[in-house]
Amino acid sequence: MLSKEETTDRVFLETIRKRSWNLPLGIIFASGDEWKEVRRFTLRALRDFGFGKRFSMEASMQWEMGILLERLRKQMSQSGGRITVDMLFNHSLMNVSWTMVGGERYSYEDPRMKRLLRVTAIAMKSGSFGTDLGFMFPILIKVLPRLTNEAALNVFFKETQQFFHVNLMKYQAKITKL
Repeated sequence: MLSKEETTDRVFLETIRKRSWNLPLGIIFASGDEWKEVRRFTLRALRDFGFGKRFSMEASMQWEMGILLERLRKQMSQSGGRITVDMLFNHSLMNVSWTMVGGERYSYEDPRMKRLLRVTAIAMKSGSFGTDLGFMFPILIKVLPRLTNEAALNVFFKETQQFFHVNLMKYQAKITKL
């Protein structure tokens, strides 16, 4: 279905344009021939990292589950059986995804990952009817920024872009050394 001509065009909303440097970038925002090329590259790169190979994905999930269970056991023994799971499962899910895409995992103590998970949670909680209205009617973002949760979404997009930018620079440095 995704390779059909009818599904190659994407709507480039004003809210998206603002957050993507006014360019239809990436797999989500690309359209037409750019979309086909980005899709082809992305699928090839993900397969190189093991995406779509059941065993490697399963092994990554089992590895992360073992770490999560050990962390839960440690917390339970230190706190008399009570644990706080705030962000614990999100971190595990992010690690499995990032292992598949970026080939590495983040420690549960990593400050950058903690920050990214925090702003993601805030952005998800700020999603509301007003946010939906802002996507449908971009003028509302300027007129009623509090209703559309513009500040929380801007922090989320900025932090996410920064997180990926730092990782991209790390990978470019590795490639340059090769």
